[in-house]
Amino acid sequence: MMSTRLRIGSWTAILGVAALTIGSLNQSPEPTEAAWTDSEYAAAELRYEGDGTDEDPAPEGVSYQLVSVTQYVPAPDFCQNFTLTNATAEAVEWEYSFDTSKAPFWGWTPYDSDGSPKFDIHGEGRWTGDFDSTSSIWTIRGKDFQDWRGDTRFMAANETRSLSFCTHTGTVPYPSVDPTLFTWDLDVRESDWQIALHATVETESEYYIPFGITVDLAEIVCPDVIDDVKIVWWPDNVPPPTKAGHVYSYNLPSGNWAALIRSGHAFTHDIARLDLGTERDIRNHLQPDC
Repeated sequence: MMSTRLRIGSWTAILGVAALTIGSLNQSPEPTEAAWTDSEYAAAELRYEGDGTDEDPAPEGVSYQLVSVTQYVPAPDFCQNFTLTNATAEAVEWEYSFDTSKAPFWGWTPYDSDGSPKFDIHGEGRWTGDFDSTSSIWTIRGKDFQDWRGDTRFMAANETRSLSFCTHTGTVPYPSVDPTLFTWDLDVRESDWQIALHATVETESEYYIPFGITVDLAEIVCPDVIDDVKIVWWPDNVPPPTKAGHVYSYNLPSGNWAALIRSGHAFTHDIARLDLGTERDIRNHLQPDC
């Protein structure tokens, strides 16, 4: 029998990508207007009012720019690199805030109960911060450490400062499966006396997320054999999918190398092989030819 491919199901959803950060940078004079613009880099920009004369032009403002986020799969731990730029003609006492309820933090808290940080600081200069557990806002700022770390509170005019931090291993919560963040297709691929269920799961998320697939045997095999189907799931060293009647919910456990996907890194793999034993050829009992 010639091998064929039968597409049996496709789940599509609208991608909902939240802004990564909420940003604020302080300087004197007091800012009179703040405008946040969502973009690929979740940039934040502050604008300041002048008197409109050539002698006292409005400063260009101070900006945040995300450079990169490196995630260490299969864990959701990550390092984030970003820059702060003071494009004004005066020194700035800076601070910046992150919303840790959003990706890639996933509800991460930056400090232990004793106040010790759950991250390491890299980049140009050291800084301090505080965390509001009610709002999940983590605010960082420079500090006069009065030791070898110096006074990092101020950014000079026209200065760009590169900052970086890495979360400690195992401190970032594993995200839950959100069906609105990915799409999946399931194909039936025939071979001798059995079929394989081949899944392709894709996302537009720039950050690694887990996924889940629903497998309904009633959409694959005929009713007269549905109770006799033997299934071998991939991989065979993890608990099988949960089952409700003939419907299975498939997702890989945390720690599996293939459990997380992001834009450009799809999951594409056979997730199960089905047969009816050696007496009957399951290829003769497939939907819709029952």
